[in-house]
Amino acid sequence: MLGATIAIASALALAVYIYRKRVQKEKDKNRLQRPNWKKDKVYLVQFPVSPHVRSISPFSLKLETWIKLNQIDYENVYSIKFSKKGQIPYIELNGEQIADSNIIIPKLKEHFDVNPDVGLRSEENAIGHAVTMMLENNTAVAGFNWRYGYHNGEFCDKLMENFASRGVSMFFFRYIQPYGIRLKGKLHGIGRHTPEEQLELTSRDLKSVEDILGDKKFLFTMDSPTSIDCTVFGHLAQFLYIPMAFPQQKYMHENCPKLVEYVDRMKDLMWPDWEHMCKKECMQGKMGWEWEEKK
Repeated sequence: MLGATIAIASALALAVYIYRKRVQKEKDKNRLQRPNWKKDKVYLVQFPVSPHVRSISPFSLKLETWIKLNQIDYENVYSIKFSKKGQIPYIELNGEQIADSNIIIPKLKEHFDVNPDVGLRSEENAIGHAVTMMLENNTAVAGFNWRYGYHNGEFCDKLMENFASRGVSMFFFRYIQPYGIRLKGKLHGIGRHTPEEQLELTSRDLKSVEDILGDKKFLFTMDSPTSIDCTVFGHLAQFLYIPMAFPQQKYMHENCPKLVEYVDRMKDLMWPDWEHMCKKECMQGKMGWEWEEKK
């Protein structure tokens, strides 16, 4: 009888503990990173700065480049805390959390009455949408599968020196995540192909972008970038600037020289301080992640 009572009490205690943890997790999800926000200032929540490529998230790099293009007042918040949707990047604007770059950008266009795409024809907007979906749902997925699924140790060594404390979370990222990424690749479909087949498929993506670019300075214009240029830059910078032997990197250098020049052009125009911004060092403060320049 005593043993059964202890077992029941233990089970109840465990249930209460799990419930409280879940409640706390929900509270944490709903808590703003910047509760004392300034009106109409965008707080861009993204991963800590990484060397060589600024951000290991192409979506963060795309979004920050777009914000810079439109000269919107913003502040970076470097964090490993995901949004309520389980995504990074996300923004906080006037006390509201908004996740997913493809939802954030239209919201910012409307809120700040800015639109770098105003001069584009409907066909160009349609092509831009198609290119975005291609890069984000095929090209990038293959890149994630390659770097996280099969070369994660090298990736961590070269790109994640500024991330959090190297404790349980980093152990999980380095040693457990590759299995999940490979499974995700299988479920997506790209992971069912051989590396050679994945390269063939993504090479078609890259060649298509170069063909659209042609001899223009930017994807649709000769004078200034539009939203799609921010998207292409965010994704292709991952292949070109990360010091790893991505097969897509080799393909672009050998077969898409105009595309390589275009990505460099975007970097020089939108990120004249690129090298400086890629040399940030993390230090943990009392609230979130605080940053200081390397001395």
